Amino acid sequence: MKLLKKYYKTIKEIYDYFDYASNGSTLRIEDFTEFYWQYSQNESKSGTKLYYSSKKEDVKEFSDFFVSMHKGEEYTMFHMINKQDEYEYCEEWLVVFDNELLRH
Repeated sequence: MKLLKKYYKTIKEIYDYFDYASNGSTLRIEDFTEFYWQYSQNESKSGTKLYYSSKKEDVKEFSDFFVSMHKGEEYTMFHMINKQDEYEYCEEWLVVFDNELLRH
């Protein structure tokens, strides 16, 4: 099916842009390129925090933890995981932000 081939080709192009190595499954990709964002690296068990907002002055915490950050020239992608407890993971997905909207 041509449509599926086009879909998987596009996914590969996105993964290649971010130098992202998939574990074999295709994860949902969320487009957050119109949101302001920032992140803070934390040494504690709570992990690194990711913050975002549609308004520059109102950045709020993303309630999930991210597993890895993949920075491209214009965009950054985070591999997110919704963590139920230390041993069970229920959902993974990718979130893409525009580097122009990164708050420092």
